[in-house]
Amino acid sequence: MVTPASPLLLKGQGTQFVATVWDERGAVLPGVSLAWSVAPPVGVVGADGFFTATTAGAGTVTVAADGVVATIPLRVREFSDLEYVVLPVMLVAADRTSVAGVRQGLARFRSVMEHLRGWYQLRAGRTFPFLEPVWLPTTRTAAVWDQISYATDVPEKRGDTTVRERIELLRVAKEEYGQHFPPPGPKLKIVLVPYTGDSPDVWLGALAEFTGGSFLVAPPRATSVNCPPSGALDSRCADAAYAIGHELGHLLGLEHACQAYQDATSQSRCRMSIMESGKPPLAILLPLEVAALTASPFLSPAAGQ
Repeated sequence: MVTPASPLLLKGQGTQFVATVWDERGAVLPGVSLAWSVAPPVGVVGADGFFTATTAGAGTVTVAADGVVATIPLRVREFSDLEYVVLPVMLVAADRTSVAGVRQGLARFRSVMEHLRGWYQLRAGRTFPFLEPVWLPTTRTAAVWDQISYATDVPEKRGDTTVRERIELLRVAKEEYGQHFPPPGPKLKIVLVPYTGDSPDVWLGALAEFTGGSFLVAPPRATSVNCPPSGALDSRCADAAYAIGHELGHLLGLEHACQAYQDATSQSRCRMSIMESGKPPLAILLPLEVAALTASPFLSPAAGQ
């Protein structure tokens, strides 16, 4: 098995491929020698499986081990050519730029996004394509990012204070993003998450700029946890998936379920929706929410990229 499967990358971006080899009894074989290649040459892949995209277009990465061959299709895009896709962006703290740490943060972020893509596919019958997470260096340190992101569940931190902090986190995150990329058009949704290392449980929730907007921001938890693509999630992973999944719903045009749908059937189940307090993988989408998402050009029936 090779992950990621069918990745979509920006030109100049890199991603780590990981191959797992089993024996005939289903046990993982450690230390297997792997040979990596890519054709046509839309990028370069190292002996460690790290791929760097250099040319826009479609290609195939191949990995061979003891006569067994696996192929992984991929696509490379120019930023200006992106249409109806979600771009996860990891904003790396100025003092957390080690290669190993950044790659680990990207893998964690991707695991959350992969879980959400599968969840939307399950609940809506369609899902969104997303690019491999991009990392951007920032001018803020981990301590500053954690401070901006920090809020607890004690009463004195609830309500308006938390809302103000979330607005500030979104403002700062968009400012850092704008140092590297132009403003996105209507055919691009941006998920911004700071990376501060193995972040403590700083938590204030997430925020979309407005319904149908282009940006959402979530605190560092999404770059500090590993989510399996399906099945049971621990509480930190479920919180990270919920925070992004809820705000992504807003970017895709959904409102808070209990306010938006006043019919009796919806009211009886609205609290279970991801657009209220339902957390993946058990969260639901109301039938009217599914109908609304069906009209979104960002979602398609295909589960792949």
